[in-house]
Amino acid sequence: DFKRLAMWLLLDRPHRGIEAWRLFRKDSFPDIPCLRPWTHLELHEGGTFGPCQSGYMREPFKAFQGATIEDLWFSREFERFRLDFLTRMETTCRDTCSVLLTKLATAERFFIRNGPKRAIENQLKALEAAISGQISGDWLPTSICVAVTSFCNYDCLMCDCGEKGTLGDERGDAFWASIERYLDHGILVDVTGGEPLASPAFRRFIERVAHRHTSPFISIITNGSFLTQTWLSRLPVLPFISVTVSLNAASEKTYETVTRGIPWRKIRQNVERLLDARQTGKFSGDIIYSFVILRANIHEIEDFARMAIRDGVSLRYVLPEGNRNNQSILLSLESMETARVSLEKVAVLLEENGLAERATHVRSLERILRERIASRKLAPL
Repeated sequence: DFKRLAMWLLLDRPHRGIEAWRLFRKDSFPDIPCLRPWTHLELHEGGTFGPCQSGYMREPFKAFQGATIEDLWFSREFERFRLDFLTRMETTCRDTCSVLLTKLATAERFFIRNGPKRAIENQLKALEAAISGQISGDWLPTSICVAVTSFCNYDCLMCDCGEKGTLGDERGDAFWASIERYLDHGILVDVTGGEPLASPAFRRFIERVAHRHTSPFISIITNGSFLTQTWLSRLPVLPFISVTVSLNAASEKTYETVTRGIPWRKIRQNVERLLDARQTGKFSGDIIYSFVILRANIHEIEDFARMAIRDGVSLRYVLPEGNRNNQSILLSLESMETARVSLEKVAVLLEENGLAERATHVRSLERILRERIASRKLAPL
């Protein structure tokens, strides 16, 4: 069966993981539009939770005071979400969800990460539950996404965290101590913000985890401003499986226009430290450059890809949510067409450089824009 095959392929072997579709005949793979209700728990800003970003949910669930991660994961709200995806009622998600539109989280694209035996077994339990139609069971989430704080030291054109965020909502030391148990189980912990590293409690957690002997599954999205020589020198290793740096530009002028944070020169120094840490073995994870496509940076879509290829890192493009500062390209046919053409060129460039997986994601965004242009749909996500 697929679980025995997966264990044989992964356990005590050097592979980083395996895509779920490799374990099934193509014509027998279940058609599940999104696996996240079976695999992923997000703790949003403001005390809500769910299997995805709050903006993609029609009605984010409100966590009761003192609720543990297990309380939320085994709740009736999650069972409702799973049932919705099995019956195709689609009453729980918005039709603008980019995860659904780009098919990022279908069952066949589920990546089973290598790790401790119990971590592999838990991922396989989650996959089995989804394909067999279970809405409840004893498996844990395979990944937990935590909004560390709403505060950000930047004021990016497209995001209001710099304007409205506060460190008053940061998750404290007790919360992060409770998270360590999930790391021991090989569960991926995704951290976002605001700016996660602006939180003193989170930085203390990372400093503590960095001195452990195990390799934790932590991924982070950061603006990179806290990746200074002073802070990095405190860490014997960078305890991340991936670091996504929100650059949103390929030049000094555009970066400072879009992010309104620290100067481009300083952020490039921090990025170089990250690249050096990878070279020296202090960091063994992935580096990903991130680019939210806006009116203000649309002319640098292709240059951004060239920069990532030159630096030897991965990259991602993101469609904007809302229309802060009138920056959404989704309200202009001309802007969408400009972005679409550039993304098409980027996909070819990535394929030529052996980055077919990234190219697939870029082509999915290009397809979304092409469909919106064809239907003349002018509306923000």
